Amino acid sequence: MDQKKLKSREEFVTYQTACRRYMEEQKRKIYVCCGSTCMTEGAMKIYSALKQQLELRKIPCTVELGDYLENGGVGLSKVGCVGFCSHGPLIRIDPEGWLYTKVMVEDVEEIIQTSIVEGKYISRLGFDDGMTINKRQKDITFFQSQTRRILKNCGEIDAERIDDAIAHGGYEALVKALFDISEEDILREIETAGLRGRGGIGSYTIEKWRKLKNSTDPRKTLVVNDGKSAIGSYMDSGLLEGDPHKAVEGIAVICITCGVTDGYAYIHPQYQTAVYRLKTAVKQAEALGLLGDDILGSGKRFRLHVNNGMEQHTPEEYMKMYGHLQNREVKWFDTVYLDETGRLQNATESNNLETIVNVPDIINYGAEWFRSLGTEESPGTKVFMLTGAINNIGMVEIPFGTTVRQMVEDIGGGMANSGPFRAVRLSGSTMLMRENLDMPITFEDLEELGDRIGTGNFEVMDGKRSMMETAKYLLRFASRGSCGRCTPCREGLPRMTFLLDKLSKGEGSREDMDEVIELANLIQSSALCFETCATLGGYEIDPALCVGCTKCARNCPVMAIHGTIRQPHEIDKTKCIKCGACFRGCPKHAVKENDPWKQNV
Repeated sequence: MDQKKLKSREEFVTYQTACRRYMEEQKRKIYVCCGSTCMTEGAMKIYSALKQQLELRKIPCTVELGDYLENGGVGLSKVGCVGFCSHGPLIRIDPEGWLYTKVMVEDVEEIIQTSIVEGKYISRLGFDDGMTINKRQKDITFFQSQTRRILKNCGEIDAERIDDAIAHGGYEALVKALFDISEEDILREIETAGLRGRGGIGSYTIEKWRKLKNSTDPRKTLVVNDGKSAIGSYMDSGLLEGDPHKAVEGIAVICITCGVTDGYAYIHPQYQTAVYRLKTAVKQAEALGLLGDDILGSGKRFRLHVNNGMEQHTPEEYMKMYGHLQNREVKWFDTVYLDETGRLQNATESNNLETIVNVPDIINYGAEWFRSLGTEESPGTKVFMLTGAINNIGMVEIPFGTTVRQMVEDIGGGMANSGPFRAVRLSGSTMLMRENLDMPITFEDLEELGDRIGTGNFEVMDGKRSMMETAKYLLRFASRGSCGRCTPCREGLPRMTFLLDKLSKGEGSREDMDEVIELANLIQSSALCFETCATLGGYEIDPALCVGCTKCARNCPVMAIHGTIRQPHEIDKTKCIKCGACFRGCPKHAVKENDPWKQNV
């Protein structure tokens, strides 16, 4: 379809209508999953073979949206990660919705003849769950048990064609933000939605974005981080591989709302497919006039810059990320987190990618729709990378409140080879044992265990997994990623790794085990990133938001909060033990966390 720069809202609507009309002209559609996992198994060869077979049989085929098909035809699309990674390469055929799993190049000729020409299903390529052959994707429990909002276009659109994205509703939220909704109304809607960060500690995003909006710096900047190198944290890159335009749209909406004219997206260097597809999406959006100067004739401008090059884990990854913006190396003792002055010497904020891609849906459908899933304190959905000793491995999206058991048994398809369940490693080092199987996955439930929801890796372990080897692996990973700022972490982690190595070889003693436990407790109680340094951090109550409901005072275990009903309360910092009960329990989000070490995680 011919592309030209769109100069008004009316031209965008006309273009969107044309994109949808061209899609409807395809009587059949073949979707080939070309996420990273399927591509390593030969998905691109399968795609090429399908195209070749269609041409040999003189079946009308379009691989570029907009090739007019007078008598109908077959659309052939390279889509992003479908999520069913352990059963790829995957092919879906519409309108029947048939899903073929573990497809090989040798199967292509049969697929074209049987399914496309004759309209028949090939049972041997269907998904066998042990009881039946599931013909359609929507009949498979793995997909039925999910609620795909963020991932709804992953596996549905060609991630390298902006026409596909626009036909599926892409950039509608940007148009609304430009012409229909005021900047303040957008922020108010996000605040009402209760959107929390999906990349680590789960702070309320409105606090960062209001701060950025209120900054008077004319060169303020937003940095979106997909540079996470935490174990199993593939989710953000999977989002970019499947629907990069949603990321572009979300970043653009927030930046325009906050008065930011230049944004930066950082992607981990190992995910080259995600880098390519995001850069392609940005170029296409610029060519259509959806990024750049005078977007759709609105008078507003925004440019998105894509970078990759980080190789470290939080918090050192932040030093690397902002260092790359200046094309220079960053020392470990440089300031990590940003406030009024960032790496580019201007007001800078950072956000995780998954957080940002929630924004278009909130704009399109509203805060109440967003809060219709999840819990009061954890609204919406979360994307996880489901891995380990289970039958179904892949990228999944669930509402907050889904239990660990539902993840393992329903979506994961149960333990591989009917093995015994031992534990789940959730987002870094959180270990959920058998007694946690019925625990809801929410910010608040994990906080009660003393941990955070993290980036979203979900590794299931069976009885064959050595917990000693797991502990050693995690300690080595943490040692390499340590920022080195404080002695307990810098010196303690390598020492713990050495002692566990010694114990695993049968050369240790009871005293070595006691030292490991002592070091673990010492690091947890004194390392800066554990938030317990007595001279840092704390909580304050914003009198403008506090309605005097007294809930914080009733929750405080040391009675450090005082005030009268329906009047703003105050925290006595001499009594406060920084347990966070007031922060987690405030229904109006009036309690603010003051911690310079994690403001922009």
